Amino acid sequence: MIPNLKLMPSKQQTLFDPSVIERPKLKNPQLVLFSQGYPSRTYPLWKETTSMGSAPQNDIQIRDPYISARHCIIEKKEDCFFLVDCQSRNGTFLNHILIKETSLTHHSYIQIGKTLLQFEYRTLPKTIDNQFEGMISQNPLMQNVFHTIDKVANQKTTVIIYGETGTGKELVARAIHKRSDRSRKPFVVVNCGAIPKDLLESELFGHVKGAFTGANENRPGHFMAANSGTLFLDEIGELPLELQPKLLRVLEQREIKPVGTEKIQKCDVRIIAATHRDLSHMVQEETFREDLFYRLHLVPIYLPPLRDRKEDIPLLVKHFSKDLPMTSKALKLLVQHTWPGNIRELKNTLERIQITQESPVITEKDIQTILKSAKPKPFSQTLVQMEKNLIYDFLEKNEWNKSATARALAIPKSTLMDKIKRYRLSPPSQGLFK
Repeated sequence: MIPNLKLMPSKQQTLFDPSVIERPKLKNPQLVLFSQGYPSRTYPLWKETTSMGSAPQNDIQIRDPYISARHCIIEKKEDCFFLVDCQSRNGTFLNHILIKETSLTHHSYIQIGKTLLQFEYRTLPKTIDNQFEGMISQNPLMQNVFHTIDKVANQKTTVIIYGETGTGKELVARAIHKRSDRSRKPFVVVNCGAIPKDLLESELFGHVKGAFTGANENRPGHFMAANSGTLFLDEIGELPLELQPKLLRVLEQREIKPVGTEKIQKCDVRIIAATHRDLSHMVQEETFREDLFYRLHLVPIYLPPLRDRKEDIPLLVKHFSKDLPMTSKALKLLVQHTWPGNIRELKNTLERIQITQESPVITEKDIQTILKSAKPKPFSQTLVQMEKNLIYDFLEKNEWNKSATARALAIPKSTLMDKIKRYRLSPPSQGLFK
């Protein structure tokens, strides 16, 4: 949804004035729809009775072949909400329990057919100009993220952040650290995918002199560097399987063992992890330890991609472009773009425009030129489309059995799941959520 904009008339073109964006109020309570483990849409519960089902006459239509035409309703009675099954053929489940009628509490999980929703009913934290610790958003899903950050900051529990590349996972980690009682202590960032595997253990846990060739002195690792503070393990899904038990030991015992010694060192560090991968599928593929997954997955935070929070684009444009004048048509192009690189791509695009811009106003032509130059070459596009078509054909042949398809393609199942999510593939019968 694009927010209403107050436009400044001009003889030559209409300018977008980012300082007068109309910001919608947050809707509360609401249902959050999950797709492949990630929040993908919100449904405000405005009415006294909200119906859900596959038929278009419902207040919330969900196209799932396992959902009845009128599957269930949510009723508001005074300040309480109740979930009522409408004699559906496959039943209504609340927190994995089959129900006929029951009350709803904050963070209750509702499953109808193969669709998972979460009921939310709470007062969200107030933000100033939709800003929260350097993050800018008026999107309800992001406002929920801000609430979670505020709630868990002073807890010692481990947090894991899921999100595509460029969605701001490190900003979330820094916000948790800044709002915690460890804010005056170190915040150390480690990208698990950027360090060679043979050096990663030493980088994380340190080493003693003579532990290996080139170890000319004792060196504390990142865990000790973050002692009393926070260690942010970015791209935790890239952590080699053989190092995962050592990380599990730190989480359970709060102690480390440097390379080249049997001496144990106590370490007081809070761990925040992040990944763009689906760790639950990696567990099924046995490329990620199940016990480590459950240790990390205590408080999950899901960051929506920019394409699912388009109402934030005008706010982000204002922030990144430093109020450089822009026509309304130029802004519309930015809002319509899919932004596969998310906020990072938007920021880089606006920076390139400011560097190359010769006129005092950003026009539609300027946006078209910069987006066209950023597109992959036609051959690359062809290869991407070929891969997408190939994966879809194999999924069809294997009746959308992910394990069988991964074996047929000779790729890990986690890789297949990443590509299904990236290309937004779904069975024809499943359709799209309205």
